[in-house]
Amino acid sequence: MPTDTTRRALTAPVVLYAVIRAVALAGAVAVAFGLDLPYADWMPPAAMVAMKADLHQSTLAGTQRVVGTILGAAIAAVFLLSVDDKHVLEVVILVLAVIGGSLRFVNYALYTTAIAGTALIALDLANPIDLATEGKRILFTLLGIAIAVTVTILARLIQRRAANRQPSA
Repeated sequence: MPTDTTRRALTAPVVLYAVIRAVALAGAVAVAFGLDLPYADWMPPAAMVAMKADLHQSTLAGTQRVVGTILGAAIAAVFLLSVDDKHVLEVVILVLAVIGGSLRFVNYALYTTAIAGTALIALDLANPIDLATEGKRILFTLLGIAIAVTVTILARLIQRRAANRQPSA
């Protein structure tokens, strides 16, 4: 949770970034639901979570989310392929969820690892599927993260361009 709650002026770059972010999220939602792609609904939340106000923050959050998602998918694949007992998988879900919750403010990559593993195992436990479907979920999560980082880079470029146009005082 961010600790900086100071008020900021509503400047043109802030408004522009909000508009760009809204358009990017609307685009992700349009692709996910308009094209009727299976499991593409994972893309908009991933984009929204990875978009931060600063390029460095977005890149860091995006990188940590990519690493965590891939590690979480690997953990889920190992458990789903090696454990056949539903009760053991339920315990694994509980343990991963507790680990994820306890690591939320400590390390975002480890938090994402635990939560991704929890989500993938829980979804597969409720409705058993193949690993290709898990791969699609991961792919759309990664695409959402790519959208977030791209939008933040675009906003940064626009901000720099606007700063270069203004005469120095």
